Amino acid sequence: MQGAISTLNDIRQWFFNLEAPFWTLSYYSTASPTGMGAVIGRNIKFGELDKSWEMLEQSIRAQTGAGRAQLNLIVYEKPSGSNTPAGRTNIDIVSNGVVVGQQPGIGSLGGGQYLDESRINAIIEERQQIWELKRENQDLREQIENPNGFADKAIALIERIGSTPMGMAIASKLLGTPMPPMEAAPAVNGTPPPANGLDDEDVETELDSLEAIAAQNGITLKQLLAKTAALASQQPGVVQMLIQQ
Repeated sequence: MQGAISTLNDIRQWFFNLEAPFWTLSYYSTASPTGMGAVIGRNIKFGELDKSWEMLEQSIRAQTGAGRAQLNLIVYEKPSGSNTPAGRTNIDIVSNGVVVGQQPGIGSLGGGQYLDESRINAIIEERQQIWELKRENQDLREQIENPNGFADKAIALIERIGSTPMGMAIASKLLGTPMPPMEAAPAVNGTPPPANGLDDEDVETELDSLEAIAAQNGITLKQLLAKTAALASQQPGVVQMLIQQ
């Protein structure tokens, strides 16, 4: 190949400079004195440069899917002017216009090193794995430096729960210790108040409060109670402290 255009930008510039919208794209052939081989496609329909270039660019990109493509392009001013071309050029291009010497970007590295899509994906995956390892290492470091971090958060959560009558009732049940006496609400119409000072409406209200606390911490009420029970089992002094408040 005596010479060739190697980027889509340069092909586009060459194409628009000639202002010849009709073209024939073929494979490059060493057997032909003009370099024209088997025909890939032609435009004898679109006379507007923009529309013609869109079709030509798509055809060139399609030929670079496997990596490198060596092509021959002829352009002419009239649909029937293939015998009197306005210009002819060879094209030697790789991977959709990303070529040696291109500036660093998504498809290349500095120094003109070409990267195909599979290599780019591999690099992205590698960087993701490195980031995850760094994150795990940071989490482990924080756990080593502050082993009570989770316990501190759990204690704070229990303190919030313990501020409600229902929370104190749950804590008392978990520990198996009696609750401090609570002042019962006056009876209405002679109906005796509940033994624990909470009627059904009070219980529903407290459950809603606990459920809201759980939701603020990204868990369900059931999960909150399970975690509270587990912490109470591991650190009974925390819940005992709340009951005595």
